[in-house]
Amino acid sequence: MTPEALEKCIREDWFKNHEAHYTYWPLQQIEIVVWRNPKSSSYLINYIRAGNYLYVSGDVGDAIYCTGFDSLQKWSESDTGYFAGKCVASEYGRLYREWDRDTIQKRVKETLKESDKTWSDLEASGGTSHMTYEEEWHMWLSMYANEFFGPDPCYWPTDGKIISPRCRGHLIGLKMIVKQLTEKGELK
Repeated sequence: MTPEALEKCIREDWFKNHEAHYTYWPLQQIEIVVWRNPKSSSYLINYIRAGNYLYVSGDVGDAIYCTGFDSLQKWSESDTGYFAGKCVASEYGRLYREWDRDTIQKRVKETLKESDKTWSDLEASGGTSHMTYEEEWHMWLSMYANEFFGPDPCYWPTDGKIISPRCRGHLIGLKMIVKQLTEKGELK
């Protein structure tokens, strides 16, 4: 799925009819938002902004983001790469990236263009069946990479990670929240 198609899915499917319930504690400078569809608890997300941290939990995964931003408005102005780069903890680790088979296949095909080996050779060796999981791919590389990509690990296709759709969902939800609260005049 392209990033554009994913964003459309998140906005129109995940967060369809969602409403932001906002609380601000001025003495502690804490902002809390419960983002949910009032008729369902599907894709419910809790956002807590305290100091320079943004804590996110709920049906779209859990994460902690850290930067110099001191408001939800400023956080919502981030682009996806910057936002993911500020993730200090999630179920996928820092930076909120996850393994993607399509991404590694694309990188392998690009790398094979500079090799005397082909995709068919890779299939015959069983290499393509080891691309579903990062650990399997790296194990296969440790045994066969020299044959397909040469002796220098710098040229081996190892990065099959993408920014997690969950991370994208956190940011898109936040952008939708800020827009909704701004229109209602509720954002502090």
